[in-house]
Amino acid sequence: MYAWFVRSVRAGDTHLAEEDWDGYNPVVPVCESTVAFSPLNREPIEVCYFDEQRCLRCLELTRPRPKTRLASVR
Repeated sequence: MYAWFVRSVRAGDTHLAEEDWDGYNPVVPVCESTVAFSPLNREPIEVCYFDEQRCLRCLELTRPRPKTRLASVR
């Protein structure tokens, strides 16, 4: 499970991170696992309410995937 964390007020700077973040350690965003940052908030945000802050790569991970139909052709 993931939760939102606000990094700053710059465009695209709200990312998804693991839900078990304790509020003090750096957050490793789901979209970029090699970069850690200290977010401005200490509590996870479930709804990213600033449209201009959403990271598009993180948003893609939250969208439900359509079920694919498998067909067998003989």
